[in-house]
Amino acid sequence: MVQVDVFWAYGLGAGYAMAAARQIKKLQAGETTAGSIPSVKKEEKKVPFWKNTYFISNLLYLGLLFAPSGLYLVWQFTSWETMHAGDKTMPGWLVALFGLTNISQGILGFWVVWKLIEAGKNFLAYLQVPAGYFGMFFILVHGWDGTGYKRFFSESVEQFQTNWTWGTAINWLTSDVAITLYAMGVILIPVLIVSLLKIEKEGWELGGSGEFSVRKSPSGVASTIAFLATVFVGALGSAIISSVIIHQLGWILGAIVSGSVIYILGISKFGLFPILYKNVLQSESETGGKLQSVRSAA
Repeated sequence: MVQVDVFWAYGLGAGYAMAAARQIKKLQAGETTAGSIPSVKKEEKKVPFWKNTYFISNLLYLGLLFAPSGLYLVWQFTSWETMHAGDKTMPGWLVALFGLTNISQGILGFWVVWKLIEAGKNFLAYLQVPAGYFGMFFILVHGWDGTGYKRFFSESVEQFQTNWTWGTAINWLTSDVAITLYAMGVILIPVLIVSLLKIEKEGWELGGSGEFSVRKSPSGVASTIAFLATVFVGALGSAIISSVIIHQLGWILGAIVSGSVIYILGISKFGLFPILYKNVLQSESETGGKLQSVRSAA
């Protein structure tokens, strides 16, 4: 959907950078790896964030799969893709801007993680992944008026506006838009997981120190499960909790309370994300102290 893809793209870019965290650290330290791209130009003292195969992998995924899929949905299911806020009378520049942000926000996510790793704020770098997906899921669940989930589970604006029930949502599961999403998912999800895992495995072979140390027997399955849990348990769960709280308390107080809940249950040393962070990286190091990076960035 147009409103969520900017956050989704950011999460994708951040995910590619975190998959390559060990390689990025070595590139920033001036070490040459299989992921570096030679240039006929004199090499800079500092390696640019874009001059590596991991960034190129991110860019290829965004440009060849993610952005085209979004543009197809805008054309084929305009009302649904705009969360029933637009139709085919939208100006062409708006559609072009949507296609642009599907790539530019992924570049931004990669760059932010690169800079945070460079600054030694590795846990905060990892948090960019659930942050991007949280934005995506919050719009889907809550939206700007508390009806995000109703908009998502309505094939047409008429279904959304006329006596919406959970039966509407059930019927949506077999709608043309839903079937299209299933078909896209068969391609987009496996390609994403396989490409991320390939980058991660290269990092495991290179090894690292501190937070980027590697377990004796790193598991691709465990890393993938931790990544999926980051997205669908951590980010989606946080979005649902936030929506429920905001429905009850309103935007201002609800945002404060939900932010506190997310910090305690997700980000703090007692939360879920430090555990998932360690398992995504397949790191031996303890996660204690990572929150210092979060606090120091505040």
